[in-house]
Amino acid sequence: EKDIVLNIAKYLKKELEDENINVYLTRDDDYYITLEDRVKFASEKEADYFISIHANALPDSENPNLYSGESIYYYHDFSKPFAESMIKTMTDKLNINSVSI
Repeated sequence: EKDIVLNIAKYLKKELEDENINVYLTRDDDYYITLEDRVKFASEKEADYFISIHANALPDSENPNLYSGESIYYYHDFSKPFAESMIKTMTDKLNINSVSI
């Protein structure tokens, strides 16, 4: 997961910066940062959004061919338009299903 999500984060950073959006990654290499330090980092940067990327997995007993896609969760209502835009872009560019938003 750590390698996959770091690559996704770097790709997303480039895409957002191409749209003149300031992006800060909590890590840019293979090292661990506690959740507390991630929150502190976002607070220090006065971030408008905090995006946490994960690569989820199914239990061994599940058929991976039956499940695919991505999901986005948000906390504040003002984040919904951004979440909807992100999920549409990912499903369009990656040709995958949207699981939930």
